[in-house]
Amino acid sequence: MTMMMKLFVLAVMAADAQAFVVPAMIPTRCAVAATLPTVKMQWNFKEAMAGFTSLFGQKPSATVPTAAEVEEYCRDQESTGCDLEMIDRLMAERKQTKTNVEKSRAALGDVVDNPPSWTS
Repeated sequence: MTMMMKLFVLAVMAADAQAFVVPAMIPTRCAVAATLPTVKMQWNFKEAMAGFTSLFGQKPSATVPTAAEVEEYCRDQESTGCDLEMIDRLMAERKQTKTNVEKSRAALGDVVDNPPSWTS
């Protein structure tokens, strides 16, 4: 081999070896904390709801559902419109109805036991 070829091979070998050496100085970047402006939201939900409902022509209603509506909402276990207050109201109405039926049966029992005389 010629001298030029030996130098070339030596340079290539040195370059390959340098690829696997960790440099003495690792470049670093300074961390800069970016601060974003704080946005303070001023959102009045009642005014927004009134604006939306006036836009669609509906008025917000806070009416209590009727017994039929509650029974419709709570008709099965998968109903999503039923809540605990509705269930309590439904049970109270059923209890009231049951006591009214018992009173009516007691009143009718008196009539059945002592029927009025239709003949004079």
